[in-house]
Amino acid sequence: MSAGSNGAVRTRCPCARFCGWRPPTGFRTIPGCLLGPESEVRGEVYSGAIDRQQAGIVYAECEAILFAVPEFAARVNTQRFHKRIEVLSGDGAGSIYEALSADARRAHGLAPSLFIYDELAQAKDRQLLDNLLNGLGKRKEALGLIISTQAPDDEHPLSQLIDDGLHGADLSIFVQLIAAPPEADPFNEATWFACNPALGNYLSLSEMRQAAEPAKRIPAFEPGFRNLRLNQRVDAGEEDRIVTLATWRRGNTWWTGPAFVGARATALWTCPASTA
Repeated sequence: MSAGSNGAVRTRCPCARFCGWRPPTGFRTIPGCLLGPESEVRGEVYSGAIDRQQAGIVYAECEAILFAVPEFAARVNTQRFHKRIEVLSGDGAGSIYEALSADARRAHGLAPSLFIYDELAQAKDRQLLDNLLNGLGKRKEALGLIISTQAPDDEHPLSQLIDDGLHGADLSIFVQLIAAPPEADPFNEATWFACNPALGNYLSLSEMRQAAEPAKRIPAFEPGFRNLRLNQRVDAGEEDRIVTLATWRRGNTWWTGPAFVGARATALWTCPASTA
């Protein structure tokens, strides 16, 4: 998903010429915006993560992308302790890349040319996200990418962004949502392939089958399987609820029976026998 642009940006990874390693798709955008054809003088590129550990993983991937291309490695100064990279010469001279985490620096006062927020669904608050989004307005052309599985509920900032983008009111937001429909059979392999383009390629089908087995047998495992494997907006903790979200939504209809009479009333919950 991108914010602050007219569409998605896709780049071919330049290190593919030198090695067989394929870095995570979203982070291949960083070299182009930091020191490549999409760069600008004294630009700012950021990655967002939920904690310091995840930020370190993201930084290591970005550093590896640059080091895989000798021309890139010769033009940058890396500061691994600070998770920061500076462009010294050539296109994008003076630009910086920094890996931010939601539990540390909150990105106040930044002006990103590009930011990529990884797994926003796991963030506990929206402060880092809001600061990055607000910073996009300081550039003539800026791009924000959010790469994540869906959050478990409608009130999460990621869910709100997705719903707003799908509504179409803000044309600067582009959403690519690949998820199984709520009514789809979660254990049908056709459902898996429909929402997992990499399945059978670099995503193991046998491992997917192994993950599905406990979800079939144990209801507590099913929400997590739906959320993480099918990208459905399902609360992994819904087994603790009196009524699951899917059942609650099935009851979202107008009451057509007789009106309640008297000072006291009794609420009844009815459901199909299969869910009772």
